Amino acid sequence: MEFESKIFEEPELEFGDQHHGLDPRRGLVEAGPLQPPLGR
Repeated sequence: MEFESKIFEEPELEFGDQHHGLDPRRGLVEAGPLQPPLGR
């Protein structure tokens, strides 16, 4: 019996100031966490 596997691409993460990237550490240092607008 053979099993087929597939590797998915990593999703792009969203950080504060509409910054996107793949590395969570770098994104948090450069742009901070994503925060919802006030009132949401």
